[in-house]
Amino acid sequence: GGGSAPKPWIYVGASNDNAISVIDGTTNTLSTTIELSSWTPYHIAASPDGKRLYVSTNDKEILIIDTASNKISGLITTDAVTASQSYGMAASSNGAYLYFTRTADNKLVRAFLKSNPISCEVAATTTPSTPHGIILAQDDTKSIVFEQTDIEFFSNTSFGSPTTSINEPGTVIYSGALKNGLVYVPLSNSAYEVLIIEASTETVFGVITPEGTPSSTFYGIVSIPGQNKLYVSEHSLTGIIHIIDTSPAPTFESTVITAEASLTMPQPTFMAATVDGKYVYVYDGYHIYPGSSHTQMCLIDTSTNEVMKNIPTNMGAGQDNNPVIIYK
Repeated sequence: GGGSAPKPWIYVGASNDNAISVIDGTTNTLSTTIELSSWTPYHIAASPDGKRLYVSTNDKEILIIDTASNKISGLITTDAVTASQSYGMAASSNGAYLYFTRTADNKLVRAFLKSNPISCEVAATTTPSTPHGIILAQDDTKSIVFEQTDIEFFSNTSFGSPTTSINEPGTVIYSGALKNGLVYVPLSNSAYEVLIIEASTETVFGVITPEGTPSSTFYGIVSIPGQNKLYVSEHSLTGIIHIIDTSPAPTFESTVITAEASLTMPQPTFMAATVDGKYVYVYDGYHIYPGSSHTQMCLIDTSTNEVMKNIPTNMGAGQDNNPVIIYK
């Protein structure tokens, strides 16, 4: 109808400030701050239409943010504290369900978003413990949960015990990403591996490692839309993003992304890509120097694989938060 095209807006939690920073993706500057009162944000998921954000906290409540007003519009109250390191939250593509991990009691929980009031059920207990990230697969019929030492698959219709549990001892697993039916899982271990799993059969497809030896562990991963590549963050003071090329077969590129000139990218963790695949926003972790905390996002141009800009934000600690991109 001749209206202007939706603009990208990037939301990221600021756990030290009990707030969410809102970045204008057109100017790549901090636009506003959403104050969360006494709640500390941990992980964010967006509804499919981008009208609502769901934020896990340090309490029993999950916050609902209205993205038109950038205000808290509701609460989802659960039966237990989600706790720190609750890095897993995903909304179903039909907008009916919100799935999230709960580290306080090692649970996978489902919220019924279209009920009034919104109700929750414990969908499953993860084994052995400490669920972190989660993604949905197979048209939302599967939850894939990334845990302390395991990747577990759950049926979203029957729940109960996992249909498959893949054990990776000696590691911590925070995240994973889907690309062309394969799940890419960065392992936080001394071998610096990315495990690849076939999502439909729930079997290991292979393992890839980068050239040379990274100086620290892998943490986050993001699939780049419209391109045959994924980014993997190396959680180190030097700040490195590794590139996986999926065609013709998954392999690490020899080129890595680091900040140059006056820019910085200390300890990159979670990432989000724009829908056109042109840009990736990186939560930069913290502790550039002892005692300092995260106060910026890093912007990467995927055509050049270069850090373009540091974007000041509110203050967050550790690797508590993840960026989410919506369009409005």
